[in-house]
This record gives sequence, C-alpha cells and structure tokens, in this order.
Amino acid sequence: MPLGRSEPVRVLLLRQPVPVHQGTDPYHHAFGTLRTSFRDPASPGTSGAASCAPKNDNSLTSPAHTTNESRPDPDLFANDDLYLVTHHMRPHELKDVEFRVVSFPILTHVTVHADELDQALLGMYHHTTHYDGVIMTSQKAVQAWQQACVRVNQKLYVQQDIHPERMRVLGQVPFYVVGPATAKALRHIEVATPFQPTTIHGAEAGNAESLALHMMRDMNQSRQPRRFLYLVGDKRSPALINTLQAHNAPVTLDELVVYATDKNPGFEDNCALLARDIPRHTSDEALSGSRPSSTQRQREHHGIVGHTQEEHLDAHTPPASAPTEVRPDWIVFFSPSGGNYALQELVQRRWIVSQEAHQGCKVACIGRTTAQWVHETLGFEPHAIAAHPTPDALQEAIFRDLI
Repeated sequence: MPLGRSEPVRVLLLRQPVPVHQGTDPYHHAFGTLRTSFRDPASPGTSGAASCAPKNDNSLTSPAHTTNESRPDPDLFANDDLYLVTHHMRPHELKDVEFRVVSFPILTHVTVHADELDQALLGMYHHTTHYDGVIMTSQKAVQAWQQACVRVNQKLYVQQDIHPERMRVLGQVPFYVVGPATAKALRHIEVATPFQPTTIHGAEAGNAESLALHMMRDMNQSRQPRRFLYLVGDKRSPALINTLQAHNAPVTLDELVVYATDKNPGFEDNCALLARDIPRHTSDEALSGSRPSSTQRQREHHGIVGHTQEEHLDAHTPPASAPTEVRPDWIVFFSPSGGNYALQELVQRRWIVSQEAHQGCKVACIGRTTAQWVHETLGFEPHAIAAHPTPDALQEAIFRDLI
C-alpha cells in the first residue's frame, strides 16, 4: 500500500497552469491542503512549518501573516506562468498523503483566421447569416471568440452601427461546449454585455460524443434542419461530427479553425528541470545542501515553487553534485494531441514505457477520449481515468489507485 511512503506522491499535470498572481490553480488545489514542506534556509537543521489551506480559493495564505500580507508579489512570478509546483496534504484514515504537484504545458496555441471569425460574427449581427448555435469544445476556442467579440464591438461602435434589437437577438444565440471548464470560461468572457452568452449547454458533457448526444436530444423536439458555427483547432477530433452523422442528425456544421497548435518550445527544458528539481525538494540531504535565493525563499514560504528564466536555461547542465534523476510517480494527459507531442520526450526518459503498464510512471487521463488514445498508442490501459473532466474527479481517480 503506497500510503506508507515517506516521500510525496509526485504528480505531473501536462497542461498550462493558472499563473500564481491570478489565484489558486484548481487542478493543484484539488489535491488537498496547500502546505510548505521545505527547509528554512536560515535554519538548515529544522523543517519548515506547514501552511494551512487558504479559506479563500483565490488567496494563498500562511498562518504567520494576515490576508493582505500573504499574497505573493505578482511581479515575482512574471516568469513562472508556465511552470507551477505546489505541495499538498490529503487526509486519510490510515495516514495523510503528501502530494507534490507540477504543471507545465506541452502545447502552445496561436489564434488564426481572425478576419473570418469577425465576418461570421458580423453576419450573425446583421442577420445575413443564420446559426442555430455556436459550438466550442475548448477554452482556446472561447478565447478566440472573446477576441472577436471585442473587435466587432469596437468596429460597430466606431461605425455607429449599434442597434439594440440586433444586439438582443445576438445575445440569445445558444452555445454548446464540452465540460465545465469550457462552460466556465465562456460564462466569464470579458466582453460588452450584448455579447455575453445567455444560454450555455454541455457543461455536464464529458467529451464530444456526449455533447453530440445532448445536441440531438435538443433537436429531437423539432426535426427541422439546424446549422451551427463550429469553432475548432487545427488538431481537432472528428468525434462530434462522426457521432452526429452516425445518428443521421439533421445538422450542418460550418467549421472554422480559430487556433493552431504546436509543441511548446520549453517542454523538453521543463522535463529536464523537473527531473533535476524533484530530488532537490523531496530529499533532506538535497535540501540541506542548497541555499535558495531570497526570491526562491519567498516562493517556498507560500508552498509554491516557481523557477526563473535563468534556472530554465541551465536545466540540462546540473552541477556535478546534482542528485540522480528521479521521475514522477504519475503523468496526467489532458488530450490526445498533447500526448502525441509529448510522447517522444517521455519515452526517451523512460517515464513512459510503451506496452509496459507496470514500468515507468503511472498514467492518468482527464477523460475517455484521452484514455482511448493511451490504449491505442501505448498499448495499455491508463491506471486512472477521471469520471468527469474536473479537478476533483481527477484527484479522486489517482487517490483511489493509491489506496
């Protein structure tokens, strides 16, 4: 039973973290009470005190400070938006379990076809193009839509082409999304009030297939043909279209690619940094032998480790006294496209061993679509699959395997 281990359970989340200055990352927060588990550099022979979990999800607090004093300086984390490390304590009836959770992205995204999206939105506003809804299956598509709404609103304002009735009709267009994260992102887009979505379907959908079934239930009330604007990335899955076609749904999808995906140029460096960094923060000998900078001490005080750009630059050239490379216990995949980009580096490090589920790191997936990719690509079933695409469901799936 892994609950008896003295070291933290090391979990690597292959996704872009929420920047520290914007608040708590929900995928980290789900792993339990945020704590500090580093040595106080001023007293190498003593362990650092554990911090209490913040009562406010948007704050990072320490018992020795007031709320106003406990927020990290936003400028301190200017270079840390793509690499986040936190320690958490998860209570259990047999023994509390400590998690060390790391997030960094595999992918980077670039907005494309902005003019085409603006024209589609203007067509909806001027009633020259009719859509029964807009489909978005990712937060990147939501971001592209928000940018288009801002541009179009500015254009209409400059041209003095604001018509309340047209704005009212535009605000009534329903949106279809996959999962609660995309629904939340759409619900909170920063646009003028007439562009705010009023009807959002699919927050409970775990994948594109379940969203398609949801859409068909809506359409069954009226067998009239429907037309949707479908905002996608260049690495889109055909699952939604295939499901609708398989059920002969009377629907037309106007696909528009609004973002392009590529490998994050810092992915390999982040893997190297993680391999070097794990033993430095889980081994007493490693901790007592290093004295972090004042900036690093402030990060550690908040239970968070951030890395400056200079630390990334020498990720492949550790000092001669550096400890042996240690791998994560868990790697979590969030999409097949991200997995394809990451696989070469992970296999090369033997963090993932194809056809061998019991070698390398354990694998968890955010949903069934990604789990199917693991089965088809790696030749084994994931060790944990989130029942829903949410932080709590992911944590529960991993913890269930531990006990």
